[in-house]
Amino acid sequence: MTSVDPGLSVRSNIGGLLALAVASCLAVTTEMLPIGLLPAIGSTFDVDTSTTGLLVSLYAVMVATLAVPLTLVTARLPRKPLLLTTVLLYVLSNAVVAAAPNFAAVAAGRTIGGLTHALFFSLCIGYAPRLVERAHVGRALAIATAGVSVGFVLGVPLSTSLGNAFGWRVSFGVLAVLAAGTLAFVAWLLPAVPRDGPALQARAAGSRRQLVAVVGSNALTFVGQFTLYTYISAALLGAGATPALVGPVLLLCGASGLVGLTFSARTLDRSPRRTILV
Repeated sequence: MTSVDPGLSVRSNIGGLLALAVASCLAVTTEMLPIGLLPAIGSTFDVDTSTTGLLVSLYAVMVATLAVPLTLVTARLPRKPLLLTTVLLYVLSNAVVAAAPNFAAVAAGRTIGGLTHALFFSLCIGYAPRLVERAHVGRALAIATAGVSVGFVLGVPLSTSLGNAFGWRVSFGVLAVLAAGTLAFVAWLLPAVPRDGPALQARAAGSRRQLVAVVGSNALTFVGQFTLYTYISAALLGAGATPALVGPVLLLCGASGLVGLTFSARTLDRSPRRTILV
């Protein structure tokens, strides 16, 4: 397949951007699915909730520590085949967890997912700008990463409700099947792009300080969010909520994310600094 022209519009490459969105929905659902099922998983293997929570927190630590090294190591590899490989590994990760005979096997499946996740979003975020012209990069990123919010709105709550109704293994098994479908969808719609991105403009004075500010704010935001979100099911159940209520609460959290995404898609290209501050 031929590489795309970097001067294309969002509309002409909407198929590729939607493929990235579907893949990002799969990625975040895989990452966060255990959150609503921690008590059930722990009960199956007679493991306490705090230990079961490591299935999420260690996953996140792997992403934080390995994202940059894996991105650098794979920088010279073709982008589309590499992205497809990460989606294939999501299939494997969820299948291993669904069939796990013991807690160690669950952890192994999550380790595969964590390694995959560390590379996937670097690829996804770097892929979207190569599909559109520079003036529309913010909108393209908003579309490509919309799957993150959809994962919180639909993927995690629906999978949690499915797991509470039919067993947590069913949720991971269904997600493995959906991941296989996502692999075919991305292979069909996503165009190939060159390994080398567009030339960067000369670095502005103070760019390193600005980068530190962005990375620092990201770190604080995500630590704050996921510290609570990881154990939200246990917190809700401890407060007297029924298991059936966990899914709807996660749905509300995800819906809030869609509101923020809609705002950023409309304003990020015009006013990136103000958008980030808001």
